[in-house]
Amino acid sequence: MATLHPAGDMLFMSIDKRGNVAIPFHYSRAYPFSNSHAVVQDGETWVLIDKFGQKVKVLKFDSVGPPVAGLSTVSQNKKWGLIDTSGAIIVPLKYDYIEPNYGLPYAELNGNSFIFGRDGTDYYIP
Repeated sequence: MATLHPAGDMLFMSIDKRGNVAIPFHYSRAYPFSNSHAVVQDGETWVLIDKFGQKVKVLKFDSVGPPVAGLSTVSQNKKWGLIDTSGAIIVPLKYDYIEPNYGLPYAELNGNSFIFGRDGTDYYIP
């Protein structure tokens, strides 16, 4: 599926491989599908939807980033973490900065640097 928005319009839609509208214009922001789910913004609310446009889960975060290697950055009260494509928190929202970084997530907390395993375990980088 592809996510589109016409020039000058700030609503997004998705089309399938044949060019048919799969999810009509409705969302103020939409990220590409990853593992059959996409993160969209509906007004001020972030939502996880399935490939049919059905809401799967409301994501209660201030900000959500596009998926990178199956992970999206999320923030709440200026602290950052990572969620997977089901919306489950993989890295808790406690970091000052975080980057999914294609399979080797990187974060900073109080001037210290960390990388993460796929299970969300953090490893301090001296």
